Amino acid sequence: AVAVLRDQRTPLPSNRTYQLWLVGGANAQPSSAGLVRGSGATDPLLIERIDNSQVLAVTIEPEGGSPQPTTDILGQVSL
Repeated sequence: AVAVLRDQRTPLPSNRTYQLWLVGGANAQPSSAGLVRGSGATDPLLIERIDNSQVLAVTIEPEGGSPQPTTDILGQVSL
């Protein structure tokens, strides 16, 4: 799968980043699918394994990401 975040009208502070999550797979907990810069246009993010995940979600996390989501889901896409 390939993910691109577009229309980022309000850039994130430098100490925050968008983090993508795979939800609903074999693991009951969301698993990180990668980080996306919070400022302007970004290159596509290649997600190599979606396994049995049912949703791709995005949150705002501390710079460097988190092992589990720490904020509410901003958006999600069914897979």
